[in-house]
Amino acid sequence: MTKTTKERLLDAAERLCAKHGIDGTSIRAITDAAGANVAAVNFHFDGKAGLVQEMFARRLKPLAAARLELLDGLQADGQTPDAEDLLDAFMTPLLELMSRPDPNAQAFGRLFARTVVEPTEAIRNIFGGDLTAYSEAFLTAFEKALPHLDRLELVLRLDFAIGAIAHALSDPTRRSALGVDPSPDRIQTSLKTFLIAGLKAPATARNPK
Repeated sequence: MTKTTKERLLDAAERLCAKHGIDGTSIRAITDAAGANVAAVNFHFDGKAGLVQEMFARRLKPLAAARLELLDGLQADGQTPDAEDLLDAFMTPLLELMSRPDPNAQAFGRLFARTVVEPTEAIRNIFGGDLTAYSEAFLTAFEKALPHLDRLELVLRLDFAIGAIAHALSDPTRRSALGVDPSPDRIQTSLKTFLIAGLKAPATARNPK
């Protein structure tokens, strides 16, 4: 099926932003790669900011919906899922997306990693808007699964976990430098083991100040 101009622009933006960063990717580069004219960005997205926001939204919203569906299944009949099951519900949709034989799915993985260290206004807008309820649902579920952590400690650990996920799934540089090339299944298994240990670790001693 032939893609529309809008879809081609989103695909091109995703690939180029994953490689060069959002600030390092110009509208001209995106339109050239998409075979479109500059006016098309304004027509479809009202400028680069709108294009970037939709580029993230088209991946993050379906991911959030899939994660919430898995969470709802875990919480059926009033059950309280454990941290392992919650981590699986969070990671599985992302792993499935990145395993697709689609260059743009792989590009999103690299882009996802970049946003961890290069936060963008688009990401803040999405999580502060449409995805607020999704974020809160998972945070509440993790609070029940890990009652020994207060909310501050939990938020910190989940933030660390997201950073580890982004790095492990998208950047093999350090592994390659050390002469190892593990399979995706081995990476995922080791990653989950590492994250669960971190999430379940005893609470950090509180500073009385």
